[in-house]
Amino acid sequence: MSDDRLSPQVSRELADCFAIHARGLFGYACALARGDQTLAEDLVEATFEAGCRDWQVVRGLDEAQRRGWLRGTLAKITVSEFRREESFRDLLPGIENGHQSGQGDTAGPGFSPVVLERCWQVIQDMPEAEHAVALLHWHLDMKEAEIAAALGLPEPPVSAHLQGARGKLIEQLGPDNPVTDDDPDEDLLLSGLYQQVTAWQETRCADTYDLTAGLARYRTWLNAEHSADLAVMELYALHYKALVRLAAMLVRDTPTAEEVVQDAFVAMHGGWHRLEDTEKALAYLRQAVVNKSRSVLRHRQVVEKNLQNPPPDMPSAEHGAFVALERTEVVTALRKLPERQREAIVLRYYLDLSEAEIATAMGISRGAVKSHTARGMSALRSSLEQDDD
Repeated sequence: MSDDRLSPQVSRELADCFAIHARGLFGYACALARGDQTLAEDLVEATFEAGCRDWQVVRGLDEAQRRGWLRGTLAKITVSEFRREESFRDLLPGIENGHQSGQGDTAGPGFSPVVLERCWQVIQDMPEAEHAVALLHWHLDMKEAEIAAALGLPEPPVSAHLQGARGKLIEQLGPDNPVTDDDPDEDLLLSGLYQQVTAWQETRCADTYDLTAGLARYRTWLNAEHSADLAVMELYALHYKALVRLAAMLVRDTPTAEEVVQDAFVAMHGGWHRLEDTEKALAYLRQAVVNKSRSVLRHRQVVEKNLQNPPPDMPSAEHGAFVALERTEVVTALRKLPERQREAIVLRYYLDLSEAEIATAMGISRGAVKSHTARGMSALRSSLEQDDD
């Protein structure tokens, strides 16, 4: 995120975009969330947060295009909720295109308010998987194979869910919209039905949205996002090298240490709003580095068991700064220590942290810190004395 991304001008532009589109987007979110207004508010906020992060793209669109981008992004986020996986959003690059192709497409006859109400009740009562499949097929125009891949289901259950939803909806259409089992236009009819139900509910729900409260929440998030950028940049400038040195002592190679530290900064930025005390951000970073280093070492042990000749570590730009240190007898002996003893000694004697700070970084008690440090120092002395002999 660039330094000027959340400048006062950009913040005003984002707030203006929210004010123009949030109410309509909330109505659309209510339709996709089957009337769950709490979930709809969350979907709207997540969509505008995505808009902030992609503002360099979104700001170049006209209002109609922005509306399409926001609605497509909201649909994508809604679909991701069916699997509760953040990374799942990246698996659906076609959602926006599918959504845009269906905009304004109300194929088939116009349905009466009575029919729309009955069908809306059916949609609300559908099981989650059935609703997901029906929404993707008839509202977002996805094929069964695409739905199966998106939801992580085999194709037969997808077909079964579609058949179940199909029967329930057709039953509500009544004699004015007769459909036979072999009607080739059945999908077109149900697609039109979904578009009309969605538009009908969208209009109904949009007027209930508290735009003032929503905009206040969005401004708060924008300020927090800006604060996170500035804080992380400052912490990075002040502590990056020291944290790399810490990680290098734990994972035993600098390139991996750099990755560990970068991952810790990324995680902290993403969870900045959850930090109860931002003054403890450095302690959070140290703990993240220690935990990630443990994961790296455990993964490495598994890999090395399956490799007769593991490849040598590749040098990095800062590799030379550690070469002399890594050749010392102390570091050689240190690497032989158990994981927790090595961590305690590195944190105490290389970073000069207090027992309380070490306990926080390692996620253990101060008493355990004392024990690991004492045992580690004893083992270290014994190892060095054997080397001298």
